Amino acid sequence: FETLADFHVVSFIGGLKHPLVCAVSGVTYCLGNYLYLQGYKDTKLDVKTARLMKGGPLNVLSVLISMGCAISSTISLIKA
Repeated sequence: FETLADFHVVSFIGGLKHPLVCAVSGVTYCLGNYLYLQGYKDTKLDVKTARLMKGGPLNVLSVLISMGCAISSTISLIKA
């Protein structure tokens, strides 16, 4: 949940031009957070890598996709 505020901002800005991509990215972000927490709950996995083995990379991917959409929206607003 450390990136939640950042994700909200870039998703809002990116959603101005790419609403469907940002919506799918938001669902993926929620799924990634759920799996991230499931990694913490699983006691069979190593503590240091458990959170990343279940779904941690989905969070990073979702933030990067929304950030790309935000950059695209910002560039198109500057050019307009």
